[in-house]
Amino acid sequence: MQASFHHSGRGADCEQTGSLGRGRPAAGLLLLAAAAGVWLVAGPAVAQPPRSSTRKPSPAEIKRLDTQLNDAYGVFMNQTVDLITSYENLGQFDRAKVIVEALAKLDPENEAMKTKIADLEKRMLEAGVFEVNLVPGEGWQAIGAVANGDVVRVQITGEYRFQTVGSTTADGITGDSPETDFMRGIPLGAVMGVIAPASQAGGDKKDEKPRPFVVGSNYDKRADKDGVLYLKANLPIGTKCTGRLEAKITGPRR
Repeated sequence: MQASFHHSGRGADCEQTGSLGRGRPAAGLLLLAAAAGVWLVAGPAVAQPPRSSTRKPSPAEIKRLDTQLNDAYGVFMNQTVDLITSYENLGQFDRAKVIVEALAKLDPENEAMKTKIADLEKRMLEAGVFEVNLVPGEGWQAIGAVANGDVVRVQITGEYRFQTVGSTTADGITGDSPETDFMRGIPLGAVMGVIAPASQAGGDKKDEKPRPFVVGSNYDKRADKDGVLYLKANLPIGTKCTGRLEAKITGPRR
């Protein structure tokens, strides 16, 4: 369910039914400070230094400035919420999420922002669902690009039969090469995954090879690095397979 945003037009009176503002002047100062940082970069090349004053400001002057702060905060929040909503209407949930995350860093205790970020992540996943036919017995299949922290969900259905071809000794079949062999510590025949640079699922050097992880029929975790998600059935070299597996993927970008 999408979190809603409401703003009354005044920073000090900002209420939340999912509101970004918490109605505190401190939050307004933080957010406006960020906006001021942008102004300093894009504003006039020469800024006039403030006049020094030794006199004590009157309560009326402070109240006037507080009122201006509240008004500026209200305009800033209204424009920001409008921008977030516009991105959502275009299906650009990732861009909307970036803005809310920036606001959340300035107001980390705002529960509405946390809820909104979770909602946008969910909508990003739902909008990016795709299906892949996995071919057991073949090499690593590139699924899509992921970034560190992205949610990766994989649901696999179907079944297949496999028959190994070759011989072995009393020591049994050994191997731990992610490119060609089966991986010890992962059930034989299970679908496994790895996140690696494009076209380098096994890595260029032995000490650079990423360790595969169990995917199985259901996988739901965050990526721990940037790269490409690859999937492969954990089978030894020369395995003949019949049947098919279908994977529903959310998270990776094709």
